[in-house]
Order: sequence, then structure tokens, then C-alpha cells
Amino acid sequence: MKSDVKLMILKAKNKSSYVLLWILTVFCGIMLIGAFGALFTDGGPSMIIPILIFGGLGAFCVIKMKKNRKTAATLNKFTEYVARLSNDDTRSIVKLAQGMREDMNVTIASLEQMIKLSLFCNAYIDYQNNTLVIPKKDIFGPADKLRVIKCGCCGALTKVVEGTVSTCEFCGAYLQG
Repeated sequence: MKSDVKLMILKAKNKSSYVLLWILTVFCGIMLIGAFGALFTDGGPSMIIPILIFGGLGAFCVIKMKKNRKTAATLNKFTEYVARLSNDDTRSIVKLAQGMREDMNVTIASLEQMIKLSLFCNAYIDYQNNTLVIPKKDIFGPADKLRVIKCGCCGALTKVVEGTVSTCEFCGAYLQG
């Protein structure tokens, strides 16, 4: 799946699960308050199990929402990372971290998450050279006339043989040469 489509799907899925988790957390909170109220009135010890269930479910929802926010931040960084990396032939993680004004370990963690989410097609991190490696699929011959095309999906610059269709090496979108 092309990463621009995957990015849209992941953003929509992340947003809808965040809303669902909020609704579930509010519901658990209301039920927890009701169970505590019944514990001290007529329910007694029989309300311990509902308190544990709704308390645990509420805690689970809060933890899951925190994880969703982290994923949302990673998805939002993707477009800026692609724009910066497409202008750097070396795809240096050090330069990317400096450009983003963040610690290199944070940048590496974000790139690892993006690779895990399949946003960078077939990419991997070369930890020895601190670079993002995206294997090139196209081998150009000396007679091929190349054009540099700006991807309409992610903004990356990609070399395409004139008169052919290729894919963006960053997001997999189709580009006309």
C-alpha cells in the first residue's frame, strides 16, 4: 500500500480510536462513581468487582490514549521528515535531527516508528553511518533523460526517466516523468 494512503488511514484510525477511548473512559468513570456510591449504601461488598472492572478498564483506556497521542505525533512528523530528507542526498539522521531541533535519539525513535508503520517503503536505518537508507528500485542508463519531479503526496523530490511512470522512493506514490 502506498504510504500516502496508509498515512491517511492511520490518521483516521488513530483519531477514531482516540474518540472511542474518551467515550469509554467517561463511561467507566461514571460507572465507577456509581459503584462507589452503591458500595457505601445498599450494595456493600458486592460492588467491589464492578469497581475493579471499571477502574481497570478506565486505567487501560487512559494508557491507550497516551499511546495514541504518541502515534499521532509520529504521523504528523512524517511529512516534515520526508521534505527534509528529500533535499539531503545523504539522508543524514544527524542533519535531520538538527533541522528538526530535536535530539538524535528522538529522531531515530521517530524514524523507527515510521518504518514500523510502513510509511517509508523498504527503508531501514544504517546505525553505523547514521543515515536512513531507502533502496533505489530504478537503475538509470546513461542515455536516459531524467527529470526531477516533486511528489504531490509527500513533497519529496525524485528522479524519474522522462516519458515513464515511476514511484516516489519515500511514499510510493506514482510519478509521471
